[in-house]
Amino acid sequence: MKKRIHKGGAKFTVTEPEAMPGRSDVASDNPVPAPPFWGTRIVRGVSLHDYSAFLDERATFMGQWGPKTRIRPDRRATCPADVLPVQLVTAGSKTEEFTAKMFAANQYRDYYELNGLVTQLTEALAEFWHARIRKELGFAAEEPKDTAGYFKLDYRGARFSLGYPACPDMEDRRKVTELLKPERMGVVLSDELMLHPEQSTDAFVFHHPEAKYFEV
Repeated sequence: MKKRIHKGGAKFTVTEPEAMPGRSDVASDNPVPAPPFWGTRIVRGVSLHDYSAFLDERATFMGQWGPKTRIRPDRRATCPADVLPVQLVTAGSKTEEFTAKMFAANQYRDYYELNGLVTQLTEALAEFWHARIRKELGFAAEEPKDTAGYFKLDYRGARFSLGYPACPDMEDRRKVTELLKPERMGVVLSDELMLHPEQSTDAFVFHHPEAKYFEV
């Protein structure tokens, strides 16, 4: 890892107790972890070796290169939060530039395979950094015993990416980019609320032990 930048200045809006929405039956006495810092942090140059183990090969072959399967999209989570990490990872612009040249040269198969692989590697990087967040919040002892456990989500908390059923309101991405200012690492938000470079992903990270996906 080559560079770290810490920057404060995050602003909070306090909601008065009488204006709070009704609570679910999720435990409200969960201890609040102490974050290692407040504000934003940029980490550049994460080695592929560090996060390649988080690559979901099945998702790569079936989801990116293979036939599509239908998934019931009504997946939601109940997860009250107090300390809320927000992350955004990117593979950078070089891959997007390279695959664009492939597409322009009608090298569609190579374009498809490389684009799919880097998309999954970006997801692996996001999973790697989620694990890093859990450890920095003090939950290292609750990590899976092997790599397969990460794909089964056998860890504490959950990571919800924008645009998926748990976080369907893409307008929230404006809030994320306003908070994280990803243009500092070359990521911009389009008018259509898409991140560029394409191989970029953002997420809210919840530490609560009951934060899980479920299907209806």
